[in-house]
Amino acid sequence: MEQGGGAHEFNVGFWDNDRAITRHGEAVFSLLNDRWRTNLTVTAGADGRFSIPAFFGDYVAYWTVDGITYNATFTVAKSEDYPGLALQTPQPTAP
Repeated sequence: MEQGGGAHEFNVGFWDNDRAITRHGEAVFSLLNDRWRTNLTVTAGADGRFSIPAFFGDYVAYWTVDGITYNATFTVAKSEDYPGLALQTPQPTAP
């Protein structure tokens, strides 16, 4: 028997048969997009270092130097001896 709408393609309870988000879907998406997301602004010290609370997972960092915004992706993985990571601003290229 063919199910209609969201129940057929998304049979996980986040959407109803008309593909409208359910109360449970709203709760899960709020956790994923708001409460469990690391979204913060930090300022590096004079030595360029900073620390953030981070969970295991994939991240995108954005930073701005002299009006130019840079970005980098990185992963925080489980490790016995996690040394941290270094984000380095590319050197400007001559015109």
